[in-house]
Amino acid sequence: MRKVDGKLTPLGTIAVTFAATALPQHAYIQMFRYPVHIYIPPLLQCYKCLKFNHSAKVCRGSQICSSCSGQHSYKECDVKKIVCINCQGGHLAISRDCPVKQQEMEEKKNKYLKQNRSYATVVSIPAMPDPRAFPNL
Repeated sequence: MRKVDGKLTPLGTIAVTFAATALPQHAYIQMFRYPVHIYIPPLLQCYKCLKFNHSAKVCRGSQICSSCSGQHSYKECDVKKIVCINCQGGHLAISRDCPVKQQEMEEKKNKYLKQNRSYATVVSIPAMPDPRAFPNL
């Protein structure tokens, strides 16, 4: 669901889990064919220290302003110059235009795409190293 003009409207997206080793290209639901895509969760960015891959609830860092990168909350900011804490660029630290954020999102995407391996590639990975490499007991 998404809020549009204060009202909840349904999205055209659903999450389906497959009990298989590879994703199918299409799924049939109520006689309709839908394309299947890998779900990649959004990048987690802390709103306390503005770093990635953790939330403010577990953050050990100090409060950073998303506008000027100072040691205060963005609500208390009176500085006119905008500076990103991650790349020192002229944008907000929560902006999608940040090259550091774009790189983190790309790394996360690549991580999830690597996890989508077929059964054949998983089976071809040797489970144990060469037994001749170990000394006899």
